[in-house]
Amino acid sequence: MKAFPLFLLTAMVFSFAGFGQTAYQRYFTDNALRIDYFHFGNKHEDYATIDQLYEVTPWAGSRHHLLDSLNRGDYMVQVFDSKNGDLIFSRGFSTLFREWQTTEEANAGAQKTIHETILIPFPRNEVRIALLKRDSLNVLNTVFFETTIDPTSWKINREKRAVGVEVTSLLQSGAPENHVDLALLAEGYTQQEKKKFLSDARRLMEHLFTIAPFTKHRNQFNVYALFKPSAESGVDDPAHGVFRNTVLNASFNTFGSQRYLMTFDSKSLHDMASAVPYDALYLLVNDSQYGGGAIYNLYAVTTVDDQWSPFVFVHEFGHSFAGLGDEYYTSQVAYTDFHNKGVEPWEPNVTAHPQRAELKWETFVQPDTPLPTPWQQKEYDRMSAEWYQTRKELLQQGVSDSKIHQAEMTYIGRLLNFFSHLPYGNRVGAFEGAGYQGKGLYRPMVNCIMFSKGATSFDPVCRKAFEEIIRFWAE
Repeated sequence: MKAFPLFLLTAMVFSFAGFGQTAYQRYFTDNALRIDYFHFGNKHEDYATIDQLYEVTPWAGSRHHLLDSLNRGDYMVQVFDSKNGDLIFSRGFSTLFREWQTTEEANAGAQKTIHETILIPFPRNEVRIALLKRDSLNVLNTVFFETTIDPTSWKINREKRAVGVEVTSLLQSGAPENHVDLALLAEGYTQQEKKKFLSDARRLMEHLFTIAPFTKHRNQFNVYALFKPSAESGVDDPAHGVFRNTVLNASFNTFGSQRYLMTFDSKSLHDMASAVPYDALYLLVNDSQYGGGAIYNLYAVTTVDDQWSPFVFVHEFGHSFAGLGDEYYTSQVAYTDFHNKGVEPWEPNVTAHPQRAELKWETFVQPDTPLPTPWQQKEYDRMSAEWYQTRKELLQQGVSDSKIHQAEMTYIGRLLNFFSHLPYGNRVGAFEGAGYQGKGLYRPMVNCIMFSKGATSFDPVCRKAFEEIIRFWAE
């Protein structure tokens, strides 16, 4: 199978970019092709097989940026014209399967199958589809699946899939192909809770647009609230014996992490989402427990009634929309080896190379800022460990949620005071501790929405990553 190194992909992007709208009209219709497939394998091996193809309308993405030059995501889909072999579309993305590959279950030799979905513009003629994954050096150059698709085939399902979905436009700024189209989907809301969902959706959307850089880009977004009633209120919480019949089958305790709230039901998710044009999907879960999750170019999830829900809403959008990495490293996660040691992560806000000549955000660093940047990490680790022990003891004592929140706010106050007194606390540098690792990975600033709940803004590196993705989808 033919592999395409990243440098070749970049060259293709620049050689193809000039075609813009003309290229889109030559190769694609106004609709989208939804590819449902099964992603399976073990810790080291990826395989795929097609489940179902759908024609949906319309294609919401940019008609100018057909080839992905952002280098984000663990995987990439490439679309080639079968007749002349030209690369006519590509898009980076990540998956739940890749995350599973970093868990203890995968390390123990287990195998897994997860259903996934990709959207591409609907081709006018036969195309060849290739799925690529990154190698051990994080280069997107390994093809693990290929197939050809005939757009006239009877195998492509053309029925309407969004049956029973009610759509409310929360923000309408213009044509889908020139804007970021964000769909907020109701999960775990009964018919009687429709008004609550619309209120929750509007509240969280408005919060997003108070955070830079979204504040100044509000007019580049279309936002929809999609409601389909669940039979029961809330979602599954298997660790506590709670199971609910819901429309999108979301569940806490994904991969054994209680707060990790995701769904493996991509078919129901994309059926519901097809009621509107969409670039980004966000599940709003009708629950008061702290939880959420997100994967780049897949979807994001948050509960709506926890005290931290607005923060989680924005934090998880950083993952799903811009491909930002987690900058924290003291909280427990389900992963054992999420990043390869010494290998530069693809996430734009995490690095393994803090030296000035190699630092990917060096343009944000002042000349007199030392790299790596000192920040009294041992003191932070001590404070963090002390808080987690305190929280554990409060939970064991059965203390109310409000008192635990009050204790956490006291801890966050101490933390913010600690950050404010650091010599480089307000500067961009390379601060050790990021990507679930205390050593060997670095983040741009001591604090950011991707690092702690005590942050109220994104650092300049994260803001740049958002700006790039907004331009990519909306121009």
